[in-house]
Amino acid sequence: MPSYRWNRASSARSERPDEGVALLTVIVLTAFLVVASLSIASITVSNLGTARTSSQAGASVDAADAGLAQGVAYLRSAGIGTINGCSPTCTAEPYGNRAAPKRVTIGGRTGQYYTVWIEPIAPYPANKPGIYRIHATGNAGGPATRSVSMDVSITPFKVPLGIMADAVIGGGNAGVHHESIISTGCIYKRSKISFEGIDKAYGVPAAIYSSQAVNDDSGSGQYCPGTKKPLHETRSGNAGFCNTSFSQSRYDMDMNGGPLNGTACFNYARQQFGNLPQFNDPHHIAYNFPQTSKIASEKALLDMFGLRKPPFTQSQLDQLRTIATSQGNYWTSASGWSSPDEQAAVMYFDLASSNPGGVVDLKDLVGWSRAVEQDATCTDKRSLVIIIEGGNARLNGNQNMFGSVYLVSGSPYGKVMKANGTAKFTGSLYANELDLTGTADLYMDDCFLANQSPALLDVETFNYREIDR
Repeated sequence: MPSYRWNRASSARSERPDEGVALLTVIVLTAFLVVASLSIASITVSNLGTARTSSQAGASVDAADAGLAQGVAYLRSAGIGTINGCSPTCTAEPYGNRAAPKRVTIGGRTGQYYTVWIEPIAPYPANKPGIYRIHATGNAGGPATRSVSMDVSITPFKVPLGIMADAVIGGGNAGVHHESIISTGCIYKRSKISFEGIDKAYGVPAAIYSSQAVNDDSGSGQYCPGTKKPLHETRSGNAGFCNTSFSQSRYDMDMNGGPLNGTACFNYARQQFGNLPQFNDPHHIAYNFPQTSKIASEKALLDMFGLRKPPFTQSQLDQLRTIATSQGNYWTSASGWSSPDEQAAVMYFDLASSNPGGVVDLKDLVGWSRAVEQDATCTDKRSLVIIIEGGNARLNGNQNMFGSVYLVSGSPYGKVMKANGTAKFTGSLYANELDLTGTADLYMDDCFLANQSPALLDVETFNYREIDR
């Protein structure tokens, strides 16, 4: 009988023949998992870096966009005077300095900031609309920066630049220099109002332009159909359409005027003003000026100068009231107020409810006087807007001020009383009734036009660009 010896070791090997394969498999799988883990870790790190860079780039764009918004805010609050004068190489104004622009740090993220400067493309008021380009660069605290730009269109509100009233009462010895009187009513005592030069705002000779009657009779009120001394005497035929009796009256226009062909007034501005270019520009209202002394209607008058009546929409008045309130210049009484000190100040006298008919005495205004007849290189770049609602104003007492004063209420309010006492006023004045029975002098100059209040400008943005994309 055969005998069998049991070999434990060989038996064990024979029972687990795949032991080596399993071990090899474990080694391979372990190596694969290690490689896969390393790959995933590498991808994760790469993705985190990409996400961080992308986040920084996005934050940089946000910062740059904030710079654009800051540029628009600057134009709305500080205006365009300095930018027009020196950009892109301003030294004292970083908003106009391309080499060293305005830098603003943004809170909430370490190192985040933007720089911004403004370039005049077609400066206002030489161009209407004026076009400006805002350049901004944003940084989010890392290596990523983004640059953007946006264009801005600037157009004025349809408010008068000069003197506008429903009725003007002459008397004494008032002088109007380089601006016109635009009226939707009657002019009284025309011989007592003298005019000088070219209207700097509109390019026509400084004179009276009325949709009612210009006359040398006494009186008051917007309408004067029964006047005995009309400037353009029509009862004697066309000879009355050209009147040369008073200072620059050959340029006056009203409802009684008519064609000037064949008269001494026709195209007379060429002789007096050296054939300035606007008198040869068929697109300008001064082309071959004057050809007629007639303004057919109130609409024709407003269209001639690009104006509206009333001068502000309710939305624009609300905007001006908001600015005045934010500056601390909102008042509900004609007395007890203080003078503003902002670069672009807006004062709002809201008198209709609390002090109806109150008289704002402009001689009490402090800090807003300068020499008259300055050019655009003047050093005083400030602007002042005064809105009087539900009340009146007085301009006298040797005051010498500049600004834009708008009395926006109709009769019985909106009167400028007794502009006398050698008062000097440079700028725009809008009223229901203007009393010039004194010795006031009213001016328009290039300094005022170059530094118009940004509160009276519409600012619209367009043409946004990401420069580095």
